[in-house]
Amino acid sequence: MNVEITEKRRENGLLSIFLEGEITYVNSNGVKNQIRSLMDEEIKMLVLDLGGVPFMDSAGIGVIVSLLKEMHVRGGKIALAGIQPNVGKVFWITKLDKVLPIYETREEAESAMHVSTVNNGFINLSTN
Repeated sequence: MNVEITEKRRENGLLSIFLEGEITYVNSNGVKNQIRSLMDEEIKMLVLDLGGVPFMDSAGIGVIVSLLKEMHVRGGKIALAGIQPNVGKVFWITKLDKVLPIYETREEAESAMHVSTVNNGFINLSTN
């Protein structure tokens, strides 16, 4: 299954993209490479809108962690948005929701990228 990646916004060092489709071991390298191809050296803020991703396995998590590391090396930030419940559970179980800022909408994530407070905008993915 292919994942469609659509650039939604690019300005002032911010790249915001929408992903649609399942991210699994079958396509994870292609997804990572396609996202990286959009990230020129000026990109310091990356927003991944996962609203169109109904399923993600551990390889998909690996894509996110790899992009997190790359943004850290650049001195940049990454944020996630629009996570569906099944995918949100994976982030909650792996505790990545404690490391990555997760917003309900792409627009909220884009706005928050310009705010220096690390905890601003986190949503609680726990089922408790």
